[in-house]
Amino acid sequence: MSSGAKAGWIRWGAVTLSLAACGGAADDSDRVRSLRATGEVVPLARILAGILAGHPGVRVMEAELEKASAGWVYEIEYVDARHRVWTERFDARTGRRLR
Repeated sequence: MSSGAKAGWIRWGAVTLSLAACGGAADDSDRVRSLRATGEVVPLARILAGILAGHPGVRVMEAELEKASAGWVYEIEYVDARHRVWTERFDARTGRRLR
């Protein structure tokens, strides 16, 4: 991934916000709060709740918020109870799963 592309990503671990390509966790948190306040993204917790409800025993490995040409996208990577790794993408404005 190019450094320009990395700048569009905000990464979360299962519990904590990690650093993006530039800036610190506080900068990322402020940016996400701003996006939520303006309605540009739904809370990550809403997306994660849907995943956890549909897949008992899931462990979330990573969640990323990416600026795409059509808007913001959440990309969630998780491991299910059978130890299979899944990566799913969601429209961050609506919370709908992308195909």
